[in-house]
Amino acid sequence: MGRMKIKKSAERRKIAKRIAKERIERLFSLARKRVEEGELEYARKYVQLAKRIAMKAQIKIPKELKQSFCKNCFLPLIPGKTCKVRKTKKRITKICLNCGRKREKIL
Repeated sequence: MGRMKIKKSAERRKIAKRIAKERIERLFSLARKRVEEGELEYARKYVQLAKRIAMKAQIKIPKELKQSFCKNCFLPLIPGKTCKVRKTKKRITKICLNCGRKREKIL
């Protein structure tokens, strides 16, 4: 029979956004895996690609994923491997070991 045609452009956009979201989540998991293996350049490229896909599809990267990479060097922030974590009474600070950029989260 061939491919099923989707008539409405709104349905196409929904499907495209769903696929883009799945790809973004997959790329972030691959980036974390590459950091564990010590291949930081591949991890950086995966995060950059995920960000480009999100911009092209006009969707937001989920908050937990957005907070898990350095906005300066695009490296996934994994405590002990690519970042230091400091906790005070009022905030949690993640410091990227690659570029030195700080991310603070107020408690």
